[in-house]
Amino acid sequence: MLKDLEMAKDLQLSMLPDLKKYINRPFSIDCFYKPLSQVSGDFYDIIELGVNKIRFVLIDAVGHGIQASLQTMAIQSELSRYLNINEKPSEIIKTLNERIISKYNNSYINFTCSLMDIDFSKKSIDYSSAGHPKQIFISEGQIKIIENHGPVIGYFPDAEFTNESFHWKENFDLFLFTDGLFEFFMDDKNMYDETMLSSELLKCLIEFPHSAQNLSKNKFLEWSIDQIKTKSIYNDFMDDVILLHIQV
Repeated sequence: MLKDLEMAKDLQLSMLPDLKKYINRPFSIDCFYKPLSQVSGDFYDIIELGVNKIRFVLIDAVGHGIQASLQTMAIQSELSRYLNINEKPSEIIKTLNERIISKYNNSYINFTCSLMDIDFSKKSIDYSSAGHPKQIFISEGQIKIIENHGPVIGYFPDAEFTNESFHWKENFDLFLFTDGLFEFFMDDKNMYDETMLSSELLKCLIEFPHSAQNLSKNKFLEWSIDQIKTKSIYNDFMDDVILLHIQV
């Protein structure tokens, strides 16, 4: 059993994107990925749709451990049909929801999804989501909360998903993540939440150059994760976690 879990873990890791190929681009991408156990119900992918147009997708299967990780295998198989299609994120999510329900109606495959297209040439972002946490965009010291745009995938065949589009002018920091990043107890009664997380990430951006002078710039995400974990009663996360940091 343990050997099988190790093989499943290695397989999951091998299917994650190779971030090295995005070095020396007009943007940077870093990722923190940590399963709660050996295998994860969270995964992400990055797809190039054209010159300097990148699609980011995050998936969080309902449940934990082996059950959730098995769901992700089916989800990845279905996702591969649609991720290279140059349609609006909301249309892709709607089609994916219909496909999952029609094919896996009795298999209880349910998951949240975040799908974002960033055109670095046009300085535009198109986004949609399904039951996913609010994501965080920070530019010029201002926080923009990117809202959820529809229900969890796999429950409602007629669900509608909206699309959000906006442009940026100056450099930005974008944080895409799953709910394990903020769903933990700070003490016996109080939960950490998305509002606290957004404030903490802004604080990290401001303080990192001064508080971590001995660390290189590419250690920002690792340092920020350590700051967030100190808020947990256990000094660690209680769920699978993905945190993507895209910086321009």
